[in-house]
Amino acid sequence: HVDSAETVTEKVATILRSDGCIFVVIPIVDRQFAIGDFNALVHEHMYYFTLGGAVRLFENYGLEIASYHMRNDAGYFKLKRSMGGIRNNAIRYEFPLEHARMSFDIQLEKFINILKSDERILFYGATNGLNNLFHLSRQQIDIDYEKFRVTDSDPSKWDKYLSSHPLPILPSDRTADYKTICISALSFYDEIINRLDQDKVIISIGSL
Repeated sequence: HVDSAETVTEKVATILRSDGCIFVVIPIVDRQFAIGDFNALVHEHMYYFTLGGAVRLFENYGLEIASYHMRNDAGYFKLKRSMGGIRNNAIRYEFPLEHARMSFDIQLEKFINILKSDERILFYGATNGLNNLFHLSRQQIDIDYEKFRVTDSDPSKWDKYLSSHPLPILPSDRTADYKTICISALSFYDEIINRLDQDKVIISIGSL
């Protein structure tokens, strides 16, 4: 949520004491791009990083990673001053766009095949990515929306609509009405899994 990641990082490196550290949380999109999930890019962030791009940003301004961990699609970094100092190299952000585009095309084709089936499926996660898939799919096929409903854990979304789905988002307790659940909010995959009964057939929109 900053106008210039480079300016902020440079300023931090300048004022950070030699024995100091800083904690940084930034979006890391490697996992989502690898499976063709573009949900990350329709959120409110100003910057999106691969893990390698984040490391190069830090190193370019004389910072090194003391420790880090990933949670959902965010990277939590503890940074300290690097013994090598500021590099002043051009920063390169590497996004595997061609791979992501190919993965997304494959995902869309599989999504359309799901919508052609006779199975009733509840999509868990009223995300922009799911909305985009419905939008692109309905340009190619007629969709029986009654068979393919959407739910979400967020009560503020219940009875609202995805712009590409004419039926309202269901409360999350409606999962009991469906045998097959497709998790479409991949950033919250583990949390959603823990909410579902074990007798459900669970698939991920990233593995269609």
